[in-house]
Amino acid sequence: AQHWLIRALQWLLEEETADAVAARHSFGPRTADEDALRDLAAASRDLFPALRELRSAAIDREVLADLTEHIGAAADGEAADGGSDGESSACDFGLSDGGEEESADDEPPPLVLPPEWQMQRVQRGKALVREYVDSNGNRYKTEALARRAVDEQRRSENMTS
Repeated sequence: AQHWLIRALQWLLEEETADAVAARHSFGPRTADEDALRDLAAASRDLFPALRELRSAAIDREVLADLTEHIGAAADGEAADGGSDGESSACDFGLSDGGEEESADDEPPPLVLPPEWQMQRVQRGKALVREYVDSNGNRYKTEALARRAVDEQRRSENMTS
């Protein structure tokens, strides 16, 4: 029986080229972890542009951008007012205090505008308020008026369908 080192050297000598030895015995300049990391980086480079394209084409992008502007304006207003005065912030986040007697049924559902409508922020006096604009350019100064017009439009669309 030969010594293990002699056997290993003979295996190396059996191949004709260094590339053949490297291929047969999985010799390489990088570890398996480095190879896996390189493959992951390549896959990420392929995936990143597709994700960027999906984000830019997202329908909710405008809604979320408007929401962040609204939150930023509210935070600026709170900073100007001197911050929180100890009141509950449950209404800010749509949460229930648990001890309140009011039920959630008293509040109307959120207003969802048709695609051709817009919500615009308009300066009225010192206040920044919302106005709702329909596809014909009609302006609704309150959410209640806009809700009635949206409901009427949806009813008429349902009747013609």
